[in-house]
Amino acid sequence: MTQDRCKNGVVQRRVDRVRVGDLVDLQNDRYADAQGFETGETAIVESRFEFAVVESIERETPRCTVLHTSQGSFGFPPSHRLSADGGQLR
Repeated sequence: MTQDRCKNGVVQRRVDRVRVGDLVDLQNDRYADAQGFETGETAIVESRFEFAVVESIERETPRCTVLHTSQGSFGFPPSHRLSADGGQLR
């Protein structure tokens, strides 16, 4: 099993290990951050500045896991790592 990584107090957790209730940082994430992309969803744009609470998880395909968060829904490869609040991770 792949372990979390921690550097300077920031935990990097694989998407396939994220759980409901985890606090993830979507700022500057290449899959979740809408900066430079044209979308009509303000929740995605706002995610650049805030943590989001994972509300549910959906394995859409073997190559795509969707995290439904307090900031919107985002699709990630299962092996992608997200920055997270280490104190909130289980």
